[in-house]
Amino acid sequence: FDRVLPGNMNLPASDRVVLGDASEAALVRLCESLEPVDAQRQRAQKVFEIPFNSTNKWQLSVHRPSGHKNLLLMMKGAPERIFE
Repeated sequence: FDRVLPGNMNLPASDRVVLGDASEAALVRLCESLEPVDAQRQRAQKVFEIPFNSTNKWQLSVHRPSGHKNLLLMMKGAPERIFE
């Protein structure tokens, strides 16, 4: 969510301005409807990231969920690139 835009964080999650493309907005709004995104981020802090770029057409992040010894890998992007 855009935290700099005045009043944005006071709006319901479905009405907030989201930084990113339509897919980003949909993912953030879905997650926020289940539990506040900030709480989710605190429970599973990011330890590594490969940002999206037009060559790879995917983004990857690794998180350390609190209370777990295993890491959590999350990946999003073009299915044809992820599954190749």
